[in-house]
Amino acid sequence: MIRRVTLEANPVFRPVHESQCRYVALRGSAGSGKSMDTAQMYVLRLMTEPGRNLLCVRKTEESNRASTFAELSAAVNRLGVADLWDSTLAPLSMRCRINGNAVLFRGVSDDRQRERLKSITFPSGKLTDVWIEEATELEAGDFEIIDDRLRGRLPEGLFYQIKLTFNPVSANHWMKARFFDRKSPDVLTNHSTYLDNRFIDPGFHARMERRRELDPEGYRVYGLGEWGVTGGQYFPEWRESVHTCENFPIPPHWRRYVTLDYGLDMLAAYFVAMDTQGCAWVYKEIYESGLIVSEAAKRIRSRTADDEEIYQYFAPPDLWNRRQDTGKSAAAIFAENGVPLTRAENDRVAGWYDLHEWLRPWRDEQERMRAALTVFRSCENLIRTLPSLARDPKNPNDAAVTPHELTHAPDALRYFAAGRPVPAREELRDPRLSGRFGRRPRAAVL
Repeated sequence: MIRRVTLEANPVFRPVHESQCRYVALRGSAGSGKSMDTAQMYVLRLMTEPGRNLLCVRKTEESNRASTFAELSAAVNRLGVADLWDSTLAPLSMRCRINGNAVLFRGVSDDRQRERLKSITFPSGKLTDVWIEEATELEAGDFEIIDDRLRGRLPEGLFYQIKLTFNPVSANHWMKARFFDRKSPDVLTNHSTYLDNRFIDPGFHARMERRRELDPEGYRVYGLGEWGVTGGQYFPEWRESVHTCENFPIPPHWRRYVTLDYGLDMLAAYFVAMDTQGCAWVYKEIYESGLIVSEAAKRIRSRTADDEEIYQYFAPPDLWNRRQDTGKSAAAIFAENGVPLTRAENDRVAGWYDLHEWLRPWRDEQERMRAALTVFRSCENLIRTLPSLARDPKNPNDAAVTPHELTHAPDALRYFAAGRPVPAREELRDPRLSGRFGRRPRAAVL
């Protein structure tokens, strides 16, 4: 019989505990408690669900000793169930005495270790769970080998699951594209920081606060759990928790704009609403390649609701260049198809500086962190590319133009900032919305 145990859990991980998704990716800062929480939940799961078996993976097999094995052993002791578990050090393994469920530890650093993954067997049943700690160490091919191991019919009540725990050191890592940039019913993502960990010691908290001042770039990754960018992030102001929000109905009196970057390789167009306080809300995205100019205009029109009045359409100056084959400019063709463009300034550095101001975080009257520009989470490509934009190595005042695919959405947003959009009229403000969004400070008004 299993005795009653005291579970020390942080609320931020509650969705993880409840999820039956095949893939659970826990992105977090140092000290967020993600590894401790993962370890104790595996201990409880293995003790209470017969037929479950866990494989713990690091890049090198030996590194499990001081990480996954140590965390699981600590969880067993913390929960007061050490007498219900057996463990061995050579090789590393753990076994629950209640039901025979087991834990094995492996690496993927060479072909020999990868081959060993293919021959894993458990006396009590199939491999059902995988914990990949410091998952950024693994290559995509390593993950595929592991993922292939979870297959076959399971007894009723069991399910397969892979958990990946890591600090998000690089926005170019394969895990970001696979698990975070696209929504999938098979994937649950979780973001945690040391500020979510109610068990953090005061000394570590003070250390992270010092790092905020002394190493802002490192603090973003290891203090806030934000994605790092090789060569330096161009928009260090970006915070997913501050600059994104769930979709909500745009109030009818807010002033609406469309801002776009167009080329045959990509139409990146964004619908942006301005509230009465001068804050902008990016609420709709078009991100599609292979459209000729007339098709691009029609796509924008098709995404515009009948009752949606667009105040201006911002676009770069090169769309006013006449084409040799027709003598018409792209802007003229857009206008013929119901999208009259407004020419935005194309001073790159000045436009980026404007956008820096829009993204600068501040605290509202309720002490909540806010920014003058917020993006609906449905605008996946803007959320994916804007924080991944790096500095130009030759001109740190400018953003890099490579990889080119990352530039389309940020450029479109730059044209919005450069277009000097006007807020909705204050006297038309809906009183039911008072206090919901907070007032933008005067110093941030452009």
